[in-house]
Amino acid sequence: MTTGNTFKIPFSLANPWKFPLYGLPLRCSVPLPEGVVQDPAGELVLIDDRDGTDCAAQWRVLSTWNDGSARFALMDFAEAEMPPRTTRTYSLVERREAPDTCERTTITVSDDPDSLTVDTGRLAWTFNRQRFSFGESIRFDGRDWIAGRASDLCITDEQDRTFRASQGDCRLTLEENGPYRVIVRAEGVHGCGDERFMNYTVRFHFT
Repeated sequence: MTTGNTFKIPFSLANPWKFPLYGLPLRCSVPLPEGVVQDPAGELVLIDDRDGTDCAAQWRVLSTWNDGSARFALMDFAEAEMPPRTTRTYSLVERREAPDTCERTTITVSDDPDSLTVDTGRLAWTFNRQRFSFGESIRFDGRDWIAGRASDLCITDEQDRTFRASQGDCRLTLEENGPYRVIVRAEGVHGCGDERFMNYTVRFHFT
């Protein structure tokens, strides 16, 4: 990267195999000069070199300089499908004008008082908002991998009592909700009847 008026950082994704790849991720921590970028999502754009369209990459500032400008920013993008024996190239540039945005497959989130579902296109993971479980339903390519089986976090104390996350309070939070990366945080406490013992935090990362 240069510190002048413009810069250009090349990226590429490659599929060397004889079969297609799906959801191939492009993730990079991008170093930025002091005072250059305040808001990566608004000031930077990842361009698809094939047609010049905006890939609509997802951004998160990891650290800042003393003046508040971004020092390191995490960039996320994913190609929905990469054909066999294919390499695609991209360029990260300053956003001078808003280029056309190409329609791409992205992660969707459905949230209601009873459940939260993250759908990546091939994987649909449903959480229960009323009690802890690793997943009420995990559907991949049309198959439910849970099929009604229960899942839990358990811990046994020195009196041989088993405390279960499903018997204590649980809160689900969307820590990050973007087109290419979603983070779900489950936090609560293990329970055994009316007793409570040891807090927990579990994070689920979807890309």
